[in-house]
Amino acid sequence: MKKLERTKKLSKTLEYERIKRGMTHEEFAEFLGVPRSSVTAYIIGKRLPGAKRLRKMSKLLNIDIAKLLIIDED
Repeated sequence: MKKLERTKKLSKTLEYERIKRGMTHEEFAEFLGVPRSSVTAYIIGKRLPGAKRLRKMSKLLNIDIAKLLIIDED
């Protein structure tokens, strides 16, 4: 899977799950220990978080890391 595809998948999933849980960008950023601008960059697809951040996201959202990154194939 290409980096662009992973980035798009992650950004869509993060935004959906953040909204579903009623979290603001600020709350999400605080949990991850990053500036709000980093969360915004993840959500709009400007950058991918590192492994440490992915683990924290996975824990917070109760989603397997693979589901955050893998695009379902039909």
